[in-house]
Amino acid sequence: MKSEERWPVLDALRGAALLSMIAYHALYDHYVVFGARPGWPALPLVVLWQRLGAGLFFFISGFCFELGSHRWQGGLKLCLWGALISAVTCFFFPEQAILYGVLTFLGLAALLALGSAPLLRRLPPQSGLIFSLLAYFLTKDIDGGAARFGAFSLWHWPAFLYRDELAVLGFHGPSFFSADYVPLLPHIFVYFAGFFAYRLFCGGERPAWSRFLNAGPLTWLGRRSLFVYLLHQPLLLALFYLFYR
Repeated sequence: MKSEERWPVLDALRGAALLSMIAYHALYDHYVVFGARPGWPALPLVVLWQRLGAGLFFFISGFCFELGSHRWQGGLKLCLWGALISAVTCFFFPEQAILYGVLTFLGLAALLALGSAPLLRRLPPQSGLIFSLLAYFLTKDIDGGAARFGAFSLWHWPAFLYRDELAVLGFHGPSFFSADYVPLLPHIFVYFAGFFAYRLFCGGERPAWSRFLNAGPLTWLGRRSLFVYLLHQPLLLALFYLFYR
């Protein structure tokens, strides 16, 4: 987002989502990486927290798509950062390797949105938002092999799709592992929901509420989200390593 167009409310919300991610990763490092309670991420409330925190971040990113500049460069830069994180973790921490993590997803989502923007802009924003939310709920359990809506199983995805070559989409084989796994399905629909929400509620004009909620530290975090995201996990791991020595 260009500095002259920054919306304090979006920066503050992005900062809050980033703070939630940092807290989650701190607990993940404590419980999983250093073995205090390896099954912690599977607890229902933890799963809900992780989905809501990451979902807010992806929704805001989609909402900001139309406000950004240098979109191709931005998307490619995020993909390159994601590839670097994968390479470093695979080499130095293979037991906690990150494949198709947050930055890779955000880069691919930006590139997909850019490529499909002419079509997306032709859709009525209300219909696009409803479709995106419905598609998310139909694909949110893709990892388990089925399309579910609430407690109802609507169909099962073909077994031949579940291979590691398609892990970026959300299908993967039984041996696949990633310490931070954010495939395109279902998360791309959260990103698209943000895209359509911007078009629905802003209509290309900057609303008055966009200048609200200049929340100090949260706004500062939101404006430096990439830098903070890249830095926070190495710092957390170093602190826990010193603590557990």
